[in-house]
Amino acid sequence: LERHYREDGDLRLLFAERLLREGEVTRAMEIAEEGVSVFPDRRALGLRRFLSRIYRESSMDKYRENLMKLFLLERDWGLYDELKRASSEEEWGGLLGDIVKNLSGRRGFGESLLVDVYLREGMFDEARREVLATGRLDVLSRYRRVLSARYPKEYFDAYRGLLIPFTARSMGRRHYQEVVTHLGAMREIEGCEDEFEKLVASLKEEYSNRPAFLDEMRHLDE
Repeated sequence: LERHYREDGDLRLLFAERLLREGEVTRAMEIAEEGVSVFPDRRALGLRRFLSRIYRESSMDKYRENLMKLFLLERDWGLYDELKRASSEEEWGGLLGDIVKNLSGRRGFGESLLVDVYLREGMFDEARREVLATGRLDVLSRYRRVLSARYPKEYFDAYRGLLIPFTARSMGRRHYQEVVTHLGAMREIEGCEDEFEKLVASLKEEYSNRPAFLDEMRHLDE
């Protein structure tokens, strides 16, 4: 192992584990830390988990920093909760800022993870801004229940602003079914009943020459 561990993350982890069992804690930690700096993030997950065990007993600062990086890599809320428990209120404020900064500007999983962090922390204004800034119907749909209850008018307006051009973008029953699904979600936003009826009437008039569209719209009345 000692001769070959440098080129392989799994071998490096096995070597570090062996050193730890033999009581060479410092060297085991150094071997793992070197691996974390050498291998790409996801290839170093095992090494980071290994380091967490050592840091928990030796350095809380390193333990918290490593937990944060593990959470960002694994998106495991158990790690998030452990990080929060291991931090004072002041420490958590700084770590939360680091998490937000790391996730800001990401798309895909990072984008939704940032919204989930905001919601977990009760930062609803920030979550709303992040969701609406995406300009994506699927993201609005994902967070509709929790955010439209707090921001019904703004959420409905954003939905409508995206749905109108989305409806015009394509044809075919599958597309129309997706439009109706979004309309069904919009209908559940409280306080926007009049605006919803006007939107439905407007769409039916706009696409009155599309029998398949009108047929799918009938499902709204079921």
